[in-house]
Amino acid sequence: MGKGLGPAFQGENVVYTQRSGLRTDLKSLSPAGRSAKLGTLFTDDDPAEDEGGGSNSFSASALAASDKRIAYGYSSLFNKVRGFTHNIASLTPGGAGATVASQTGDEFSGPWCGPDIDFGGFDVSANAVAYATDNGSCTQQPVTNSILVADFDAGGKAAALATGAVSGPVRIAGRFVAFKQSGDVAVFDRAAGTVAYIAGQLDSYDLQDDGKLVGSSAGGALVWFSAQEPVAHALGATGSNPRLAGDRVTYVTGGRASPELRVQPLAGGTPVSLAKFPANTPIQFDFDGRRAAWRTPGCGLETLQVEEAGGAVAAQPSAVCAARFGRASLRARRGLVRIPVSCSTACAATLSLTGGVRARSVDGLLEPGARQTFRLTKTSLRRAARKRRVRIRVRASVEQVGLGDAKTYSKTYTLRLR
Repeated sequence: MGKGLGPAFQGENVVYTQRSGLRTDLKSLSPAGRSAKLGTLFTDDDPAEDEGGGSNSFSASALAASDKRIAYGYSSLFNKVRGFTHNIASLTPGGAGATVASQTGDEFSGPWCGPDIDFGGFDVSANAVAYATDNGSCTQQPVTNSILVADFDAGGKAAALATGAVSGPVRIAGRFVAFKQSGDVAVFDRAAGTVAYIAGQLDSYDLQDDGKLVGSSAGGALVWFSAQEPVAHALGATGSNPRLAGDRVTYVTGGRASPELRVQPLAGGTPVSLAKFPANTPIQFDFDGRRAAWRTPGCGLETLQVEEAGGAVAAQPSAVCAARFGRASLRARRGLVRIPVSCSTACAATLSLTGGVRARSVDGLLEPGARQTFRLTKTSLRRAARKRRVRIRVRASVEQVGLGDAKTYSKTYTLRLR
């Protein structure tokens, strides 16, 4: 599947976003492995149709879900008026969407205020969305950060839990909300209307609906706390980005050289390896106490995997992202030419054709044995009208796993025009 955000458990299903052309779609994967489109979150303007005024574009930044509600952060850039918005939106599965928080500004002068739309800036539990404001670069005064909760069981109006020197990451589970306050992680009890306990300085952390919290302390050591015993309990493991549910913890360990996803009981015990990944692989995952779900990056594509947390380790092979060109003779028919270009595994690639004739660049899926069809431009065909053959050069730009860049492969062909 294409790139996107998630996975995030939404009850028994897993939700995720997928970029498809100019659209960003929200999709759901059932326990039976069936994927369904829940809707299109937004659609970019087509740059090819732009007449000089500037096209509008959208970018999804984070996704969170519970059994009752899905929330996502995104930004939009309106080039025609040099404006932008930062938004947190939410929806119920099969229901209408609603804006939780939004800030509009000018891309040159701001204000760069409003909701924190990035990963960790907001979270969902049941029918409530908790989020932080991110006003560090705000041009409006006075500047005050806030932690807010919009509970849709109570109408959806946001109410502030804390203001001042507060920030994300924000995590919500049941009546408890965790956030940073003056550099320390605070766990707030919404039912009591006050901070239940202070967990001290932690990097990444997660919260359970009974008030337990697990986090990564200095040096990466994982520790956990509870409302009954608000002191650090060592988990006996090191890692980052913990997810806590059902008194079990999943986390990433091994660093960039050998990233690995593990799970173990909160009370201690032998960790179980769920998946091992190639070096430098960014891991997006979620955990519901019973199952773990994660994305595995490939050659410009990604694989979504859902497993019972505790089974055998799943080895994630390092994909070989290399375009291969066939040696077949080429001939143009009715302005079309088919190029034998493929990958040993499925690869997403941007392809171009230049030389004696030209074609518009295309985004293609290179599968084993595949051919890519180009439509030659009418202008270049008119210029080559008296030629029987021309030389062309085909390029395929393929993204490399874990590197964030692309490698270009090319081949020169003789193309018969008639």
